Amino acid sequence: MPQRNLSQAVLQIVFSFFLGLVVVAFVGIALNTFYPEPSTSFYPDDAAAWDRWRVVTGIWLLICATLVMVASMLIRTERIPVITNGILLGGLFTMIDAVGMSLSAPNDWPRLAVMAGALVVAVGVAYWKFAVRK
Repeated sequence: MPQRNLSQAVLQIVFSFFLGLVVVAFVGIALNTFYPEPSTSFYPDDAAAWDRWRVVTGIWLLICATLVMVASMLIRTERIPVITNGILLGGLFTMIDAVGMSLSAPNDWPRLAVMAGALVVAVGVAYWKFAVRK
């Protein structure tokens, strides 16, 4: 019987991780659909357009990551922990994407704002998930 519990636990971890990847892919594709990359056919050397796109995309990814993480915390975790953990991982992966996108942007205050927002959201979610909701 313990072997079955172990295989079930491993399967739940794998599924949560996969669900997290699907969530980040969905958010990325949705964002790219509504806010596509700048066209290089008209302005191939327009670095300012790319820098602006990276910062705005980083901000939108941070907003989406926050919404996904909050949604994962609103679902009752004791009933379906695999799904809530997968959605939380998706929010975390989206947050990593937002930070990466912001790191590729030039050094200015919007980049700092995205990083500060990511820090506040990550600490807040971790506190709520692991300290408040035991």
